Amino acid sequence: MVQSAKAYINLINYYTGEHFTVNLLTQYDTTKVLPKKYEKLANDLWDWPILYKYAQPLTDSQQYIKRLCDNKNIEVYIVTVSHPNVMKSKSDFIQREYPFVSQNNIIFTHKKQLLSIDCLIDDNPANLIGGKYHKILFDYVWNKSFNARFNGCIRCKDWSDAYDEVIRELEAYKQVQELYE
Repeated sequence: MVQSAKAYINLINYYTGEHFTVNLLTQYDTTKVLPKKYEKLANDLWDWPILYKYAQPLTDSQQYIKRLCDNKNIEVYIVTVSHPNVMKSKSDFIQREYPFVSQNNIIFTHKKQLLSIDCLIDDNPANLIGGKYHKILFDYVWNKSFNARFNGCIRCKDWSDAYDEVIRELEAYKQVQELYE
């Protein structure tokens, strides 16, 4: 939903005077790919509220999430693993950029696998492994080495792909339900 990696790398550059690009972030743990001298900043910045003041929605995410919200057969929740310091800023970002998602449908958790949901869309493979839900993995440089197929995940390149996969899964579920009617 959010270009947090882009906002993150821009803030790293601002505070360090460097000129890093998002393509440097080849692992989800950014402390492993940024110079050691920036390890504390690299780790702590994810927990700073300012990150979501500079973040922007992913391309087309608003359009496709709105379409999902408008579908009477789908209940959309935004589930996020966030440090308590960031919860308010992230919630404000969601309400500002995705006003069609009910505030009651924003879930902050420490482990997404605890949820009983039908489908999870994520860019972090760790949030998908072990979950009892349909797994959609956004294809990014930091998860290229993850074997999505082996781990029961469908890779999607963008929100159009993710939307199509959710609708495909919904239609498959409906067909199975019809067999039992």
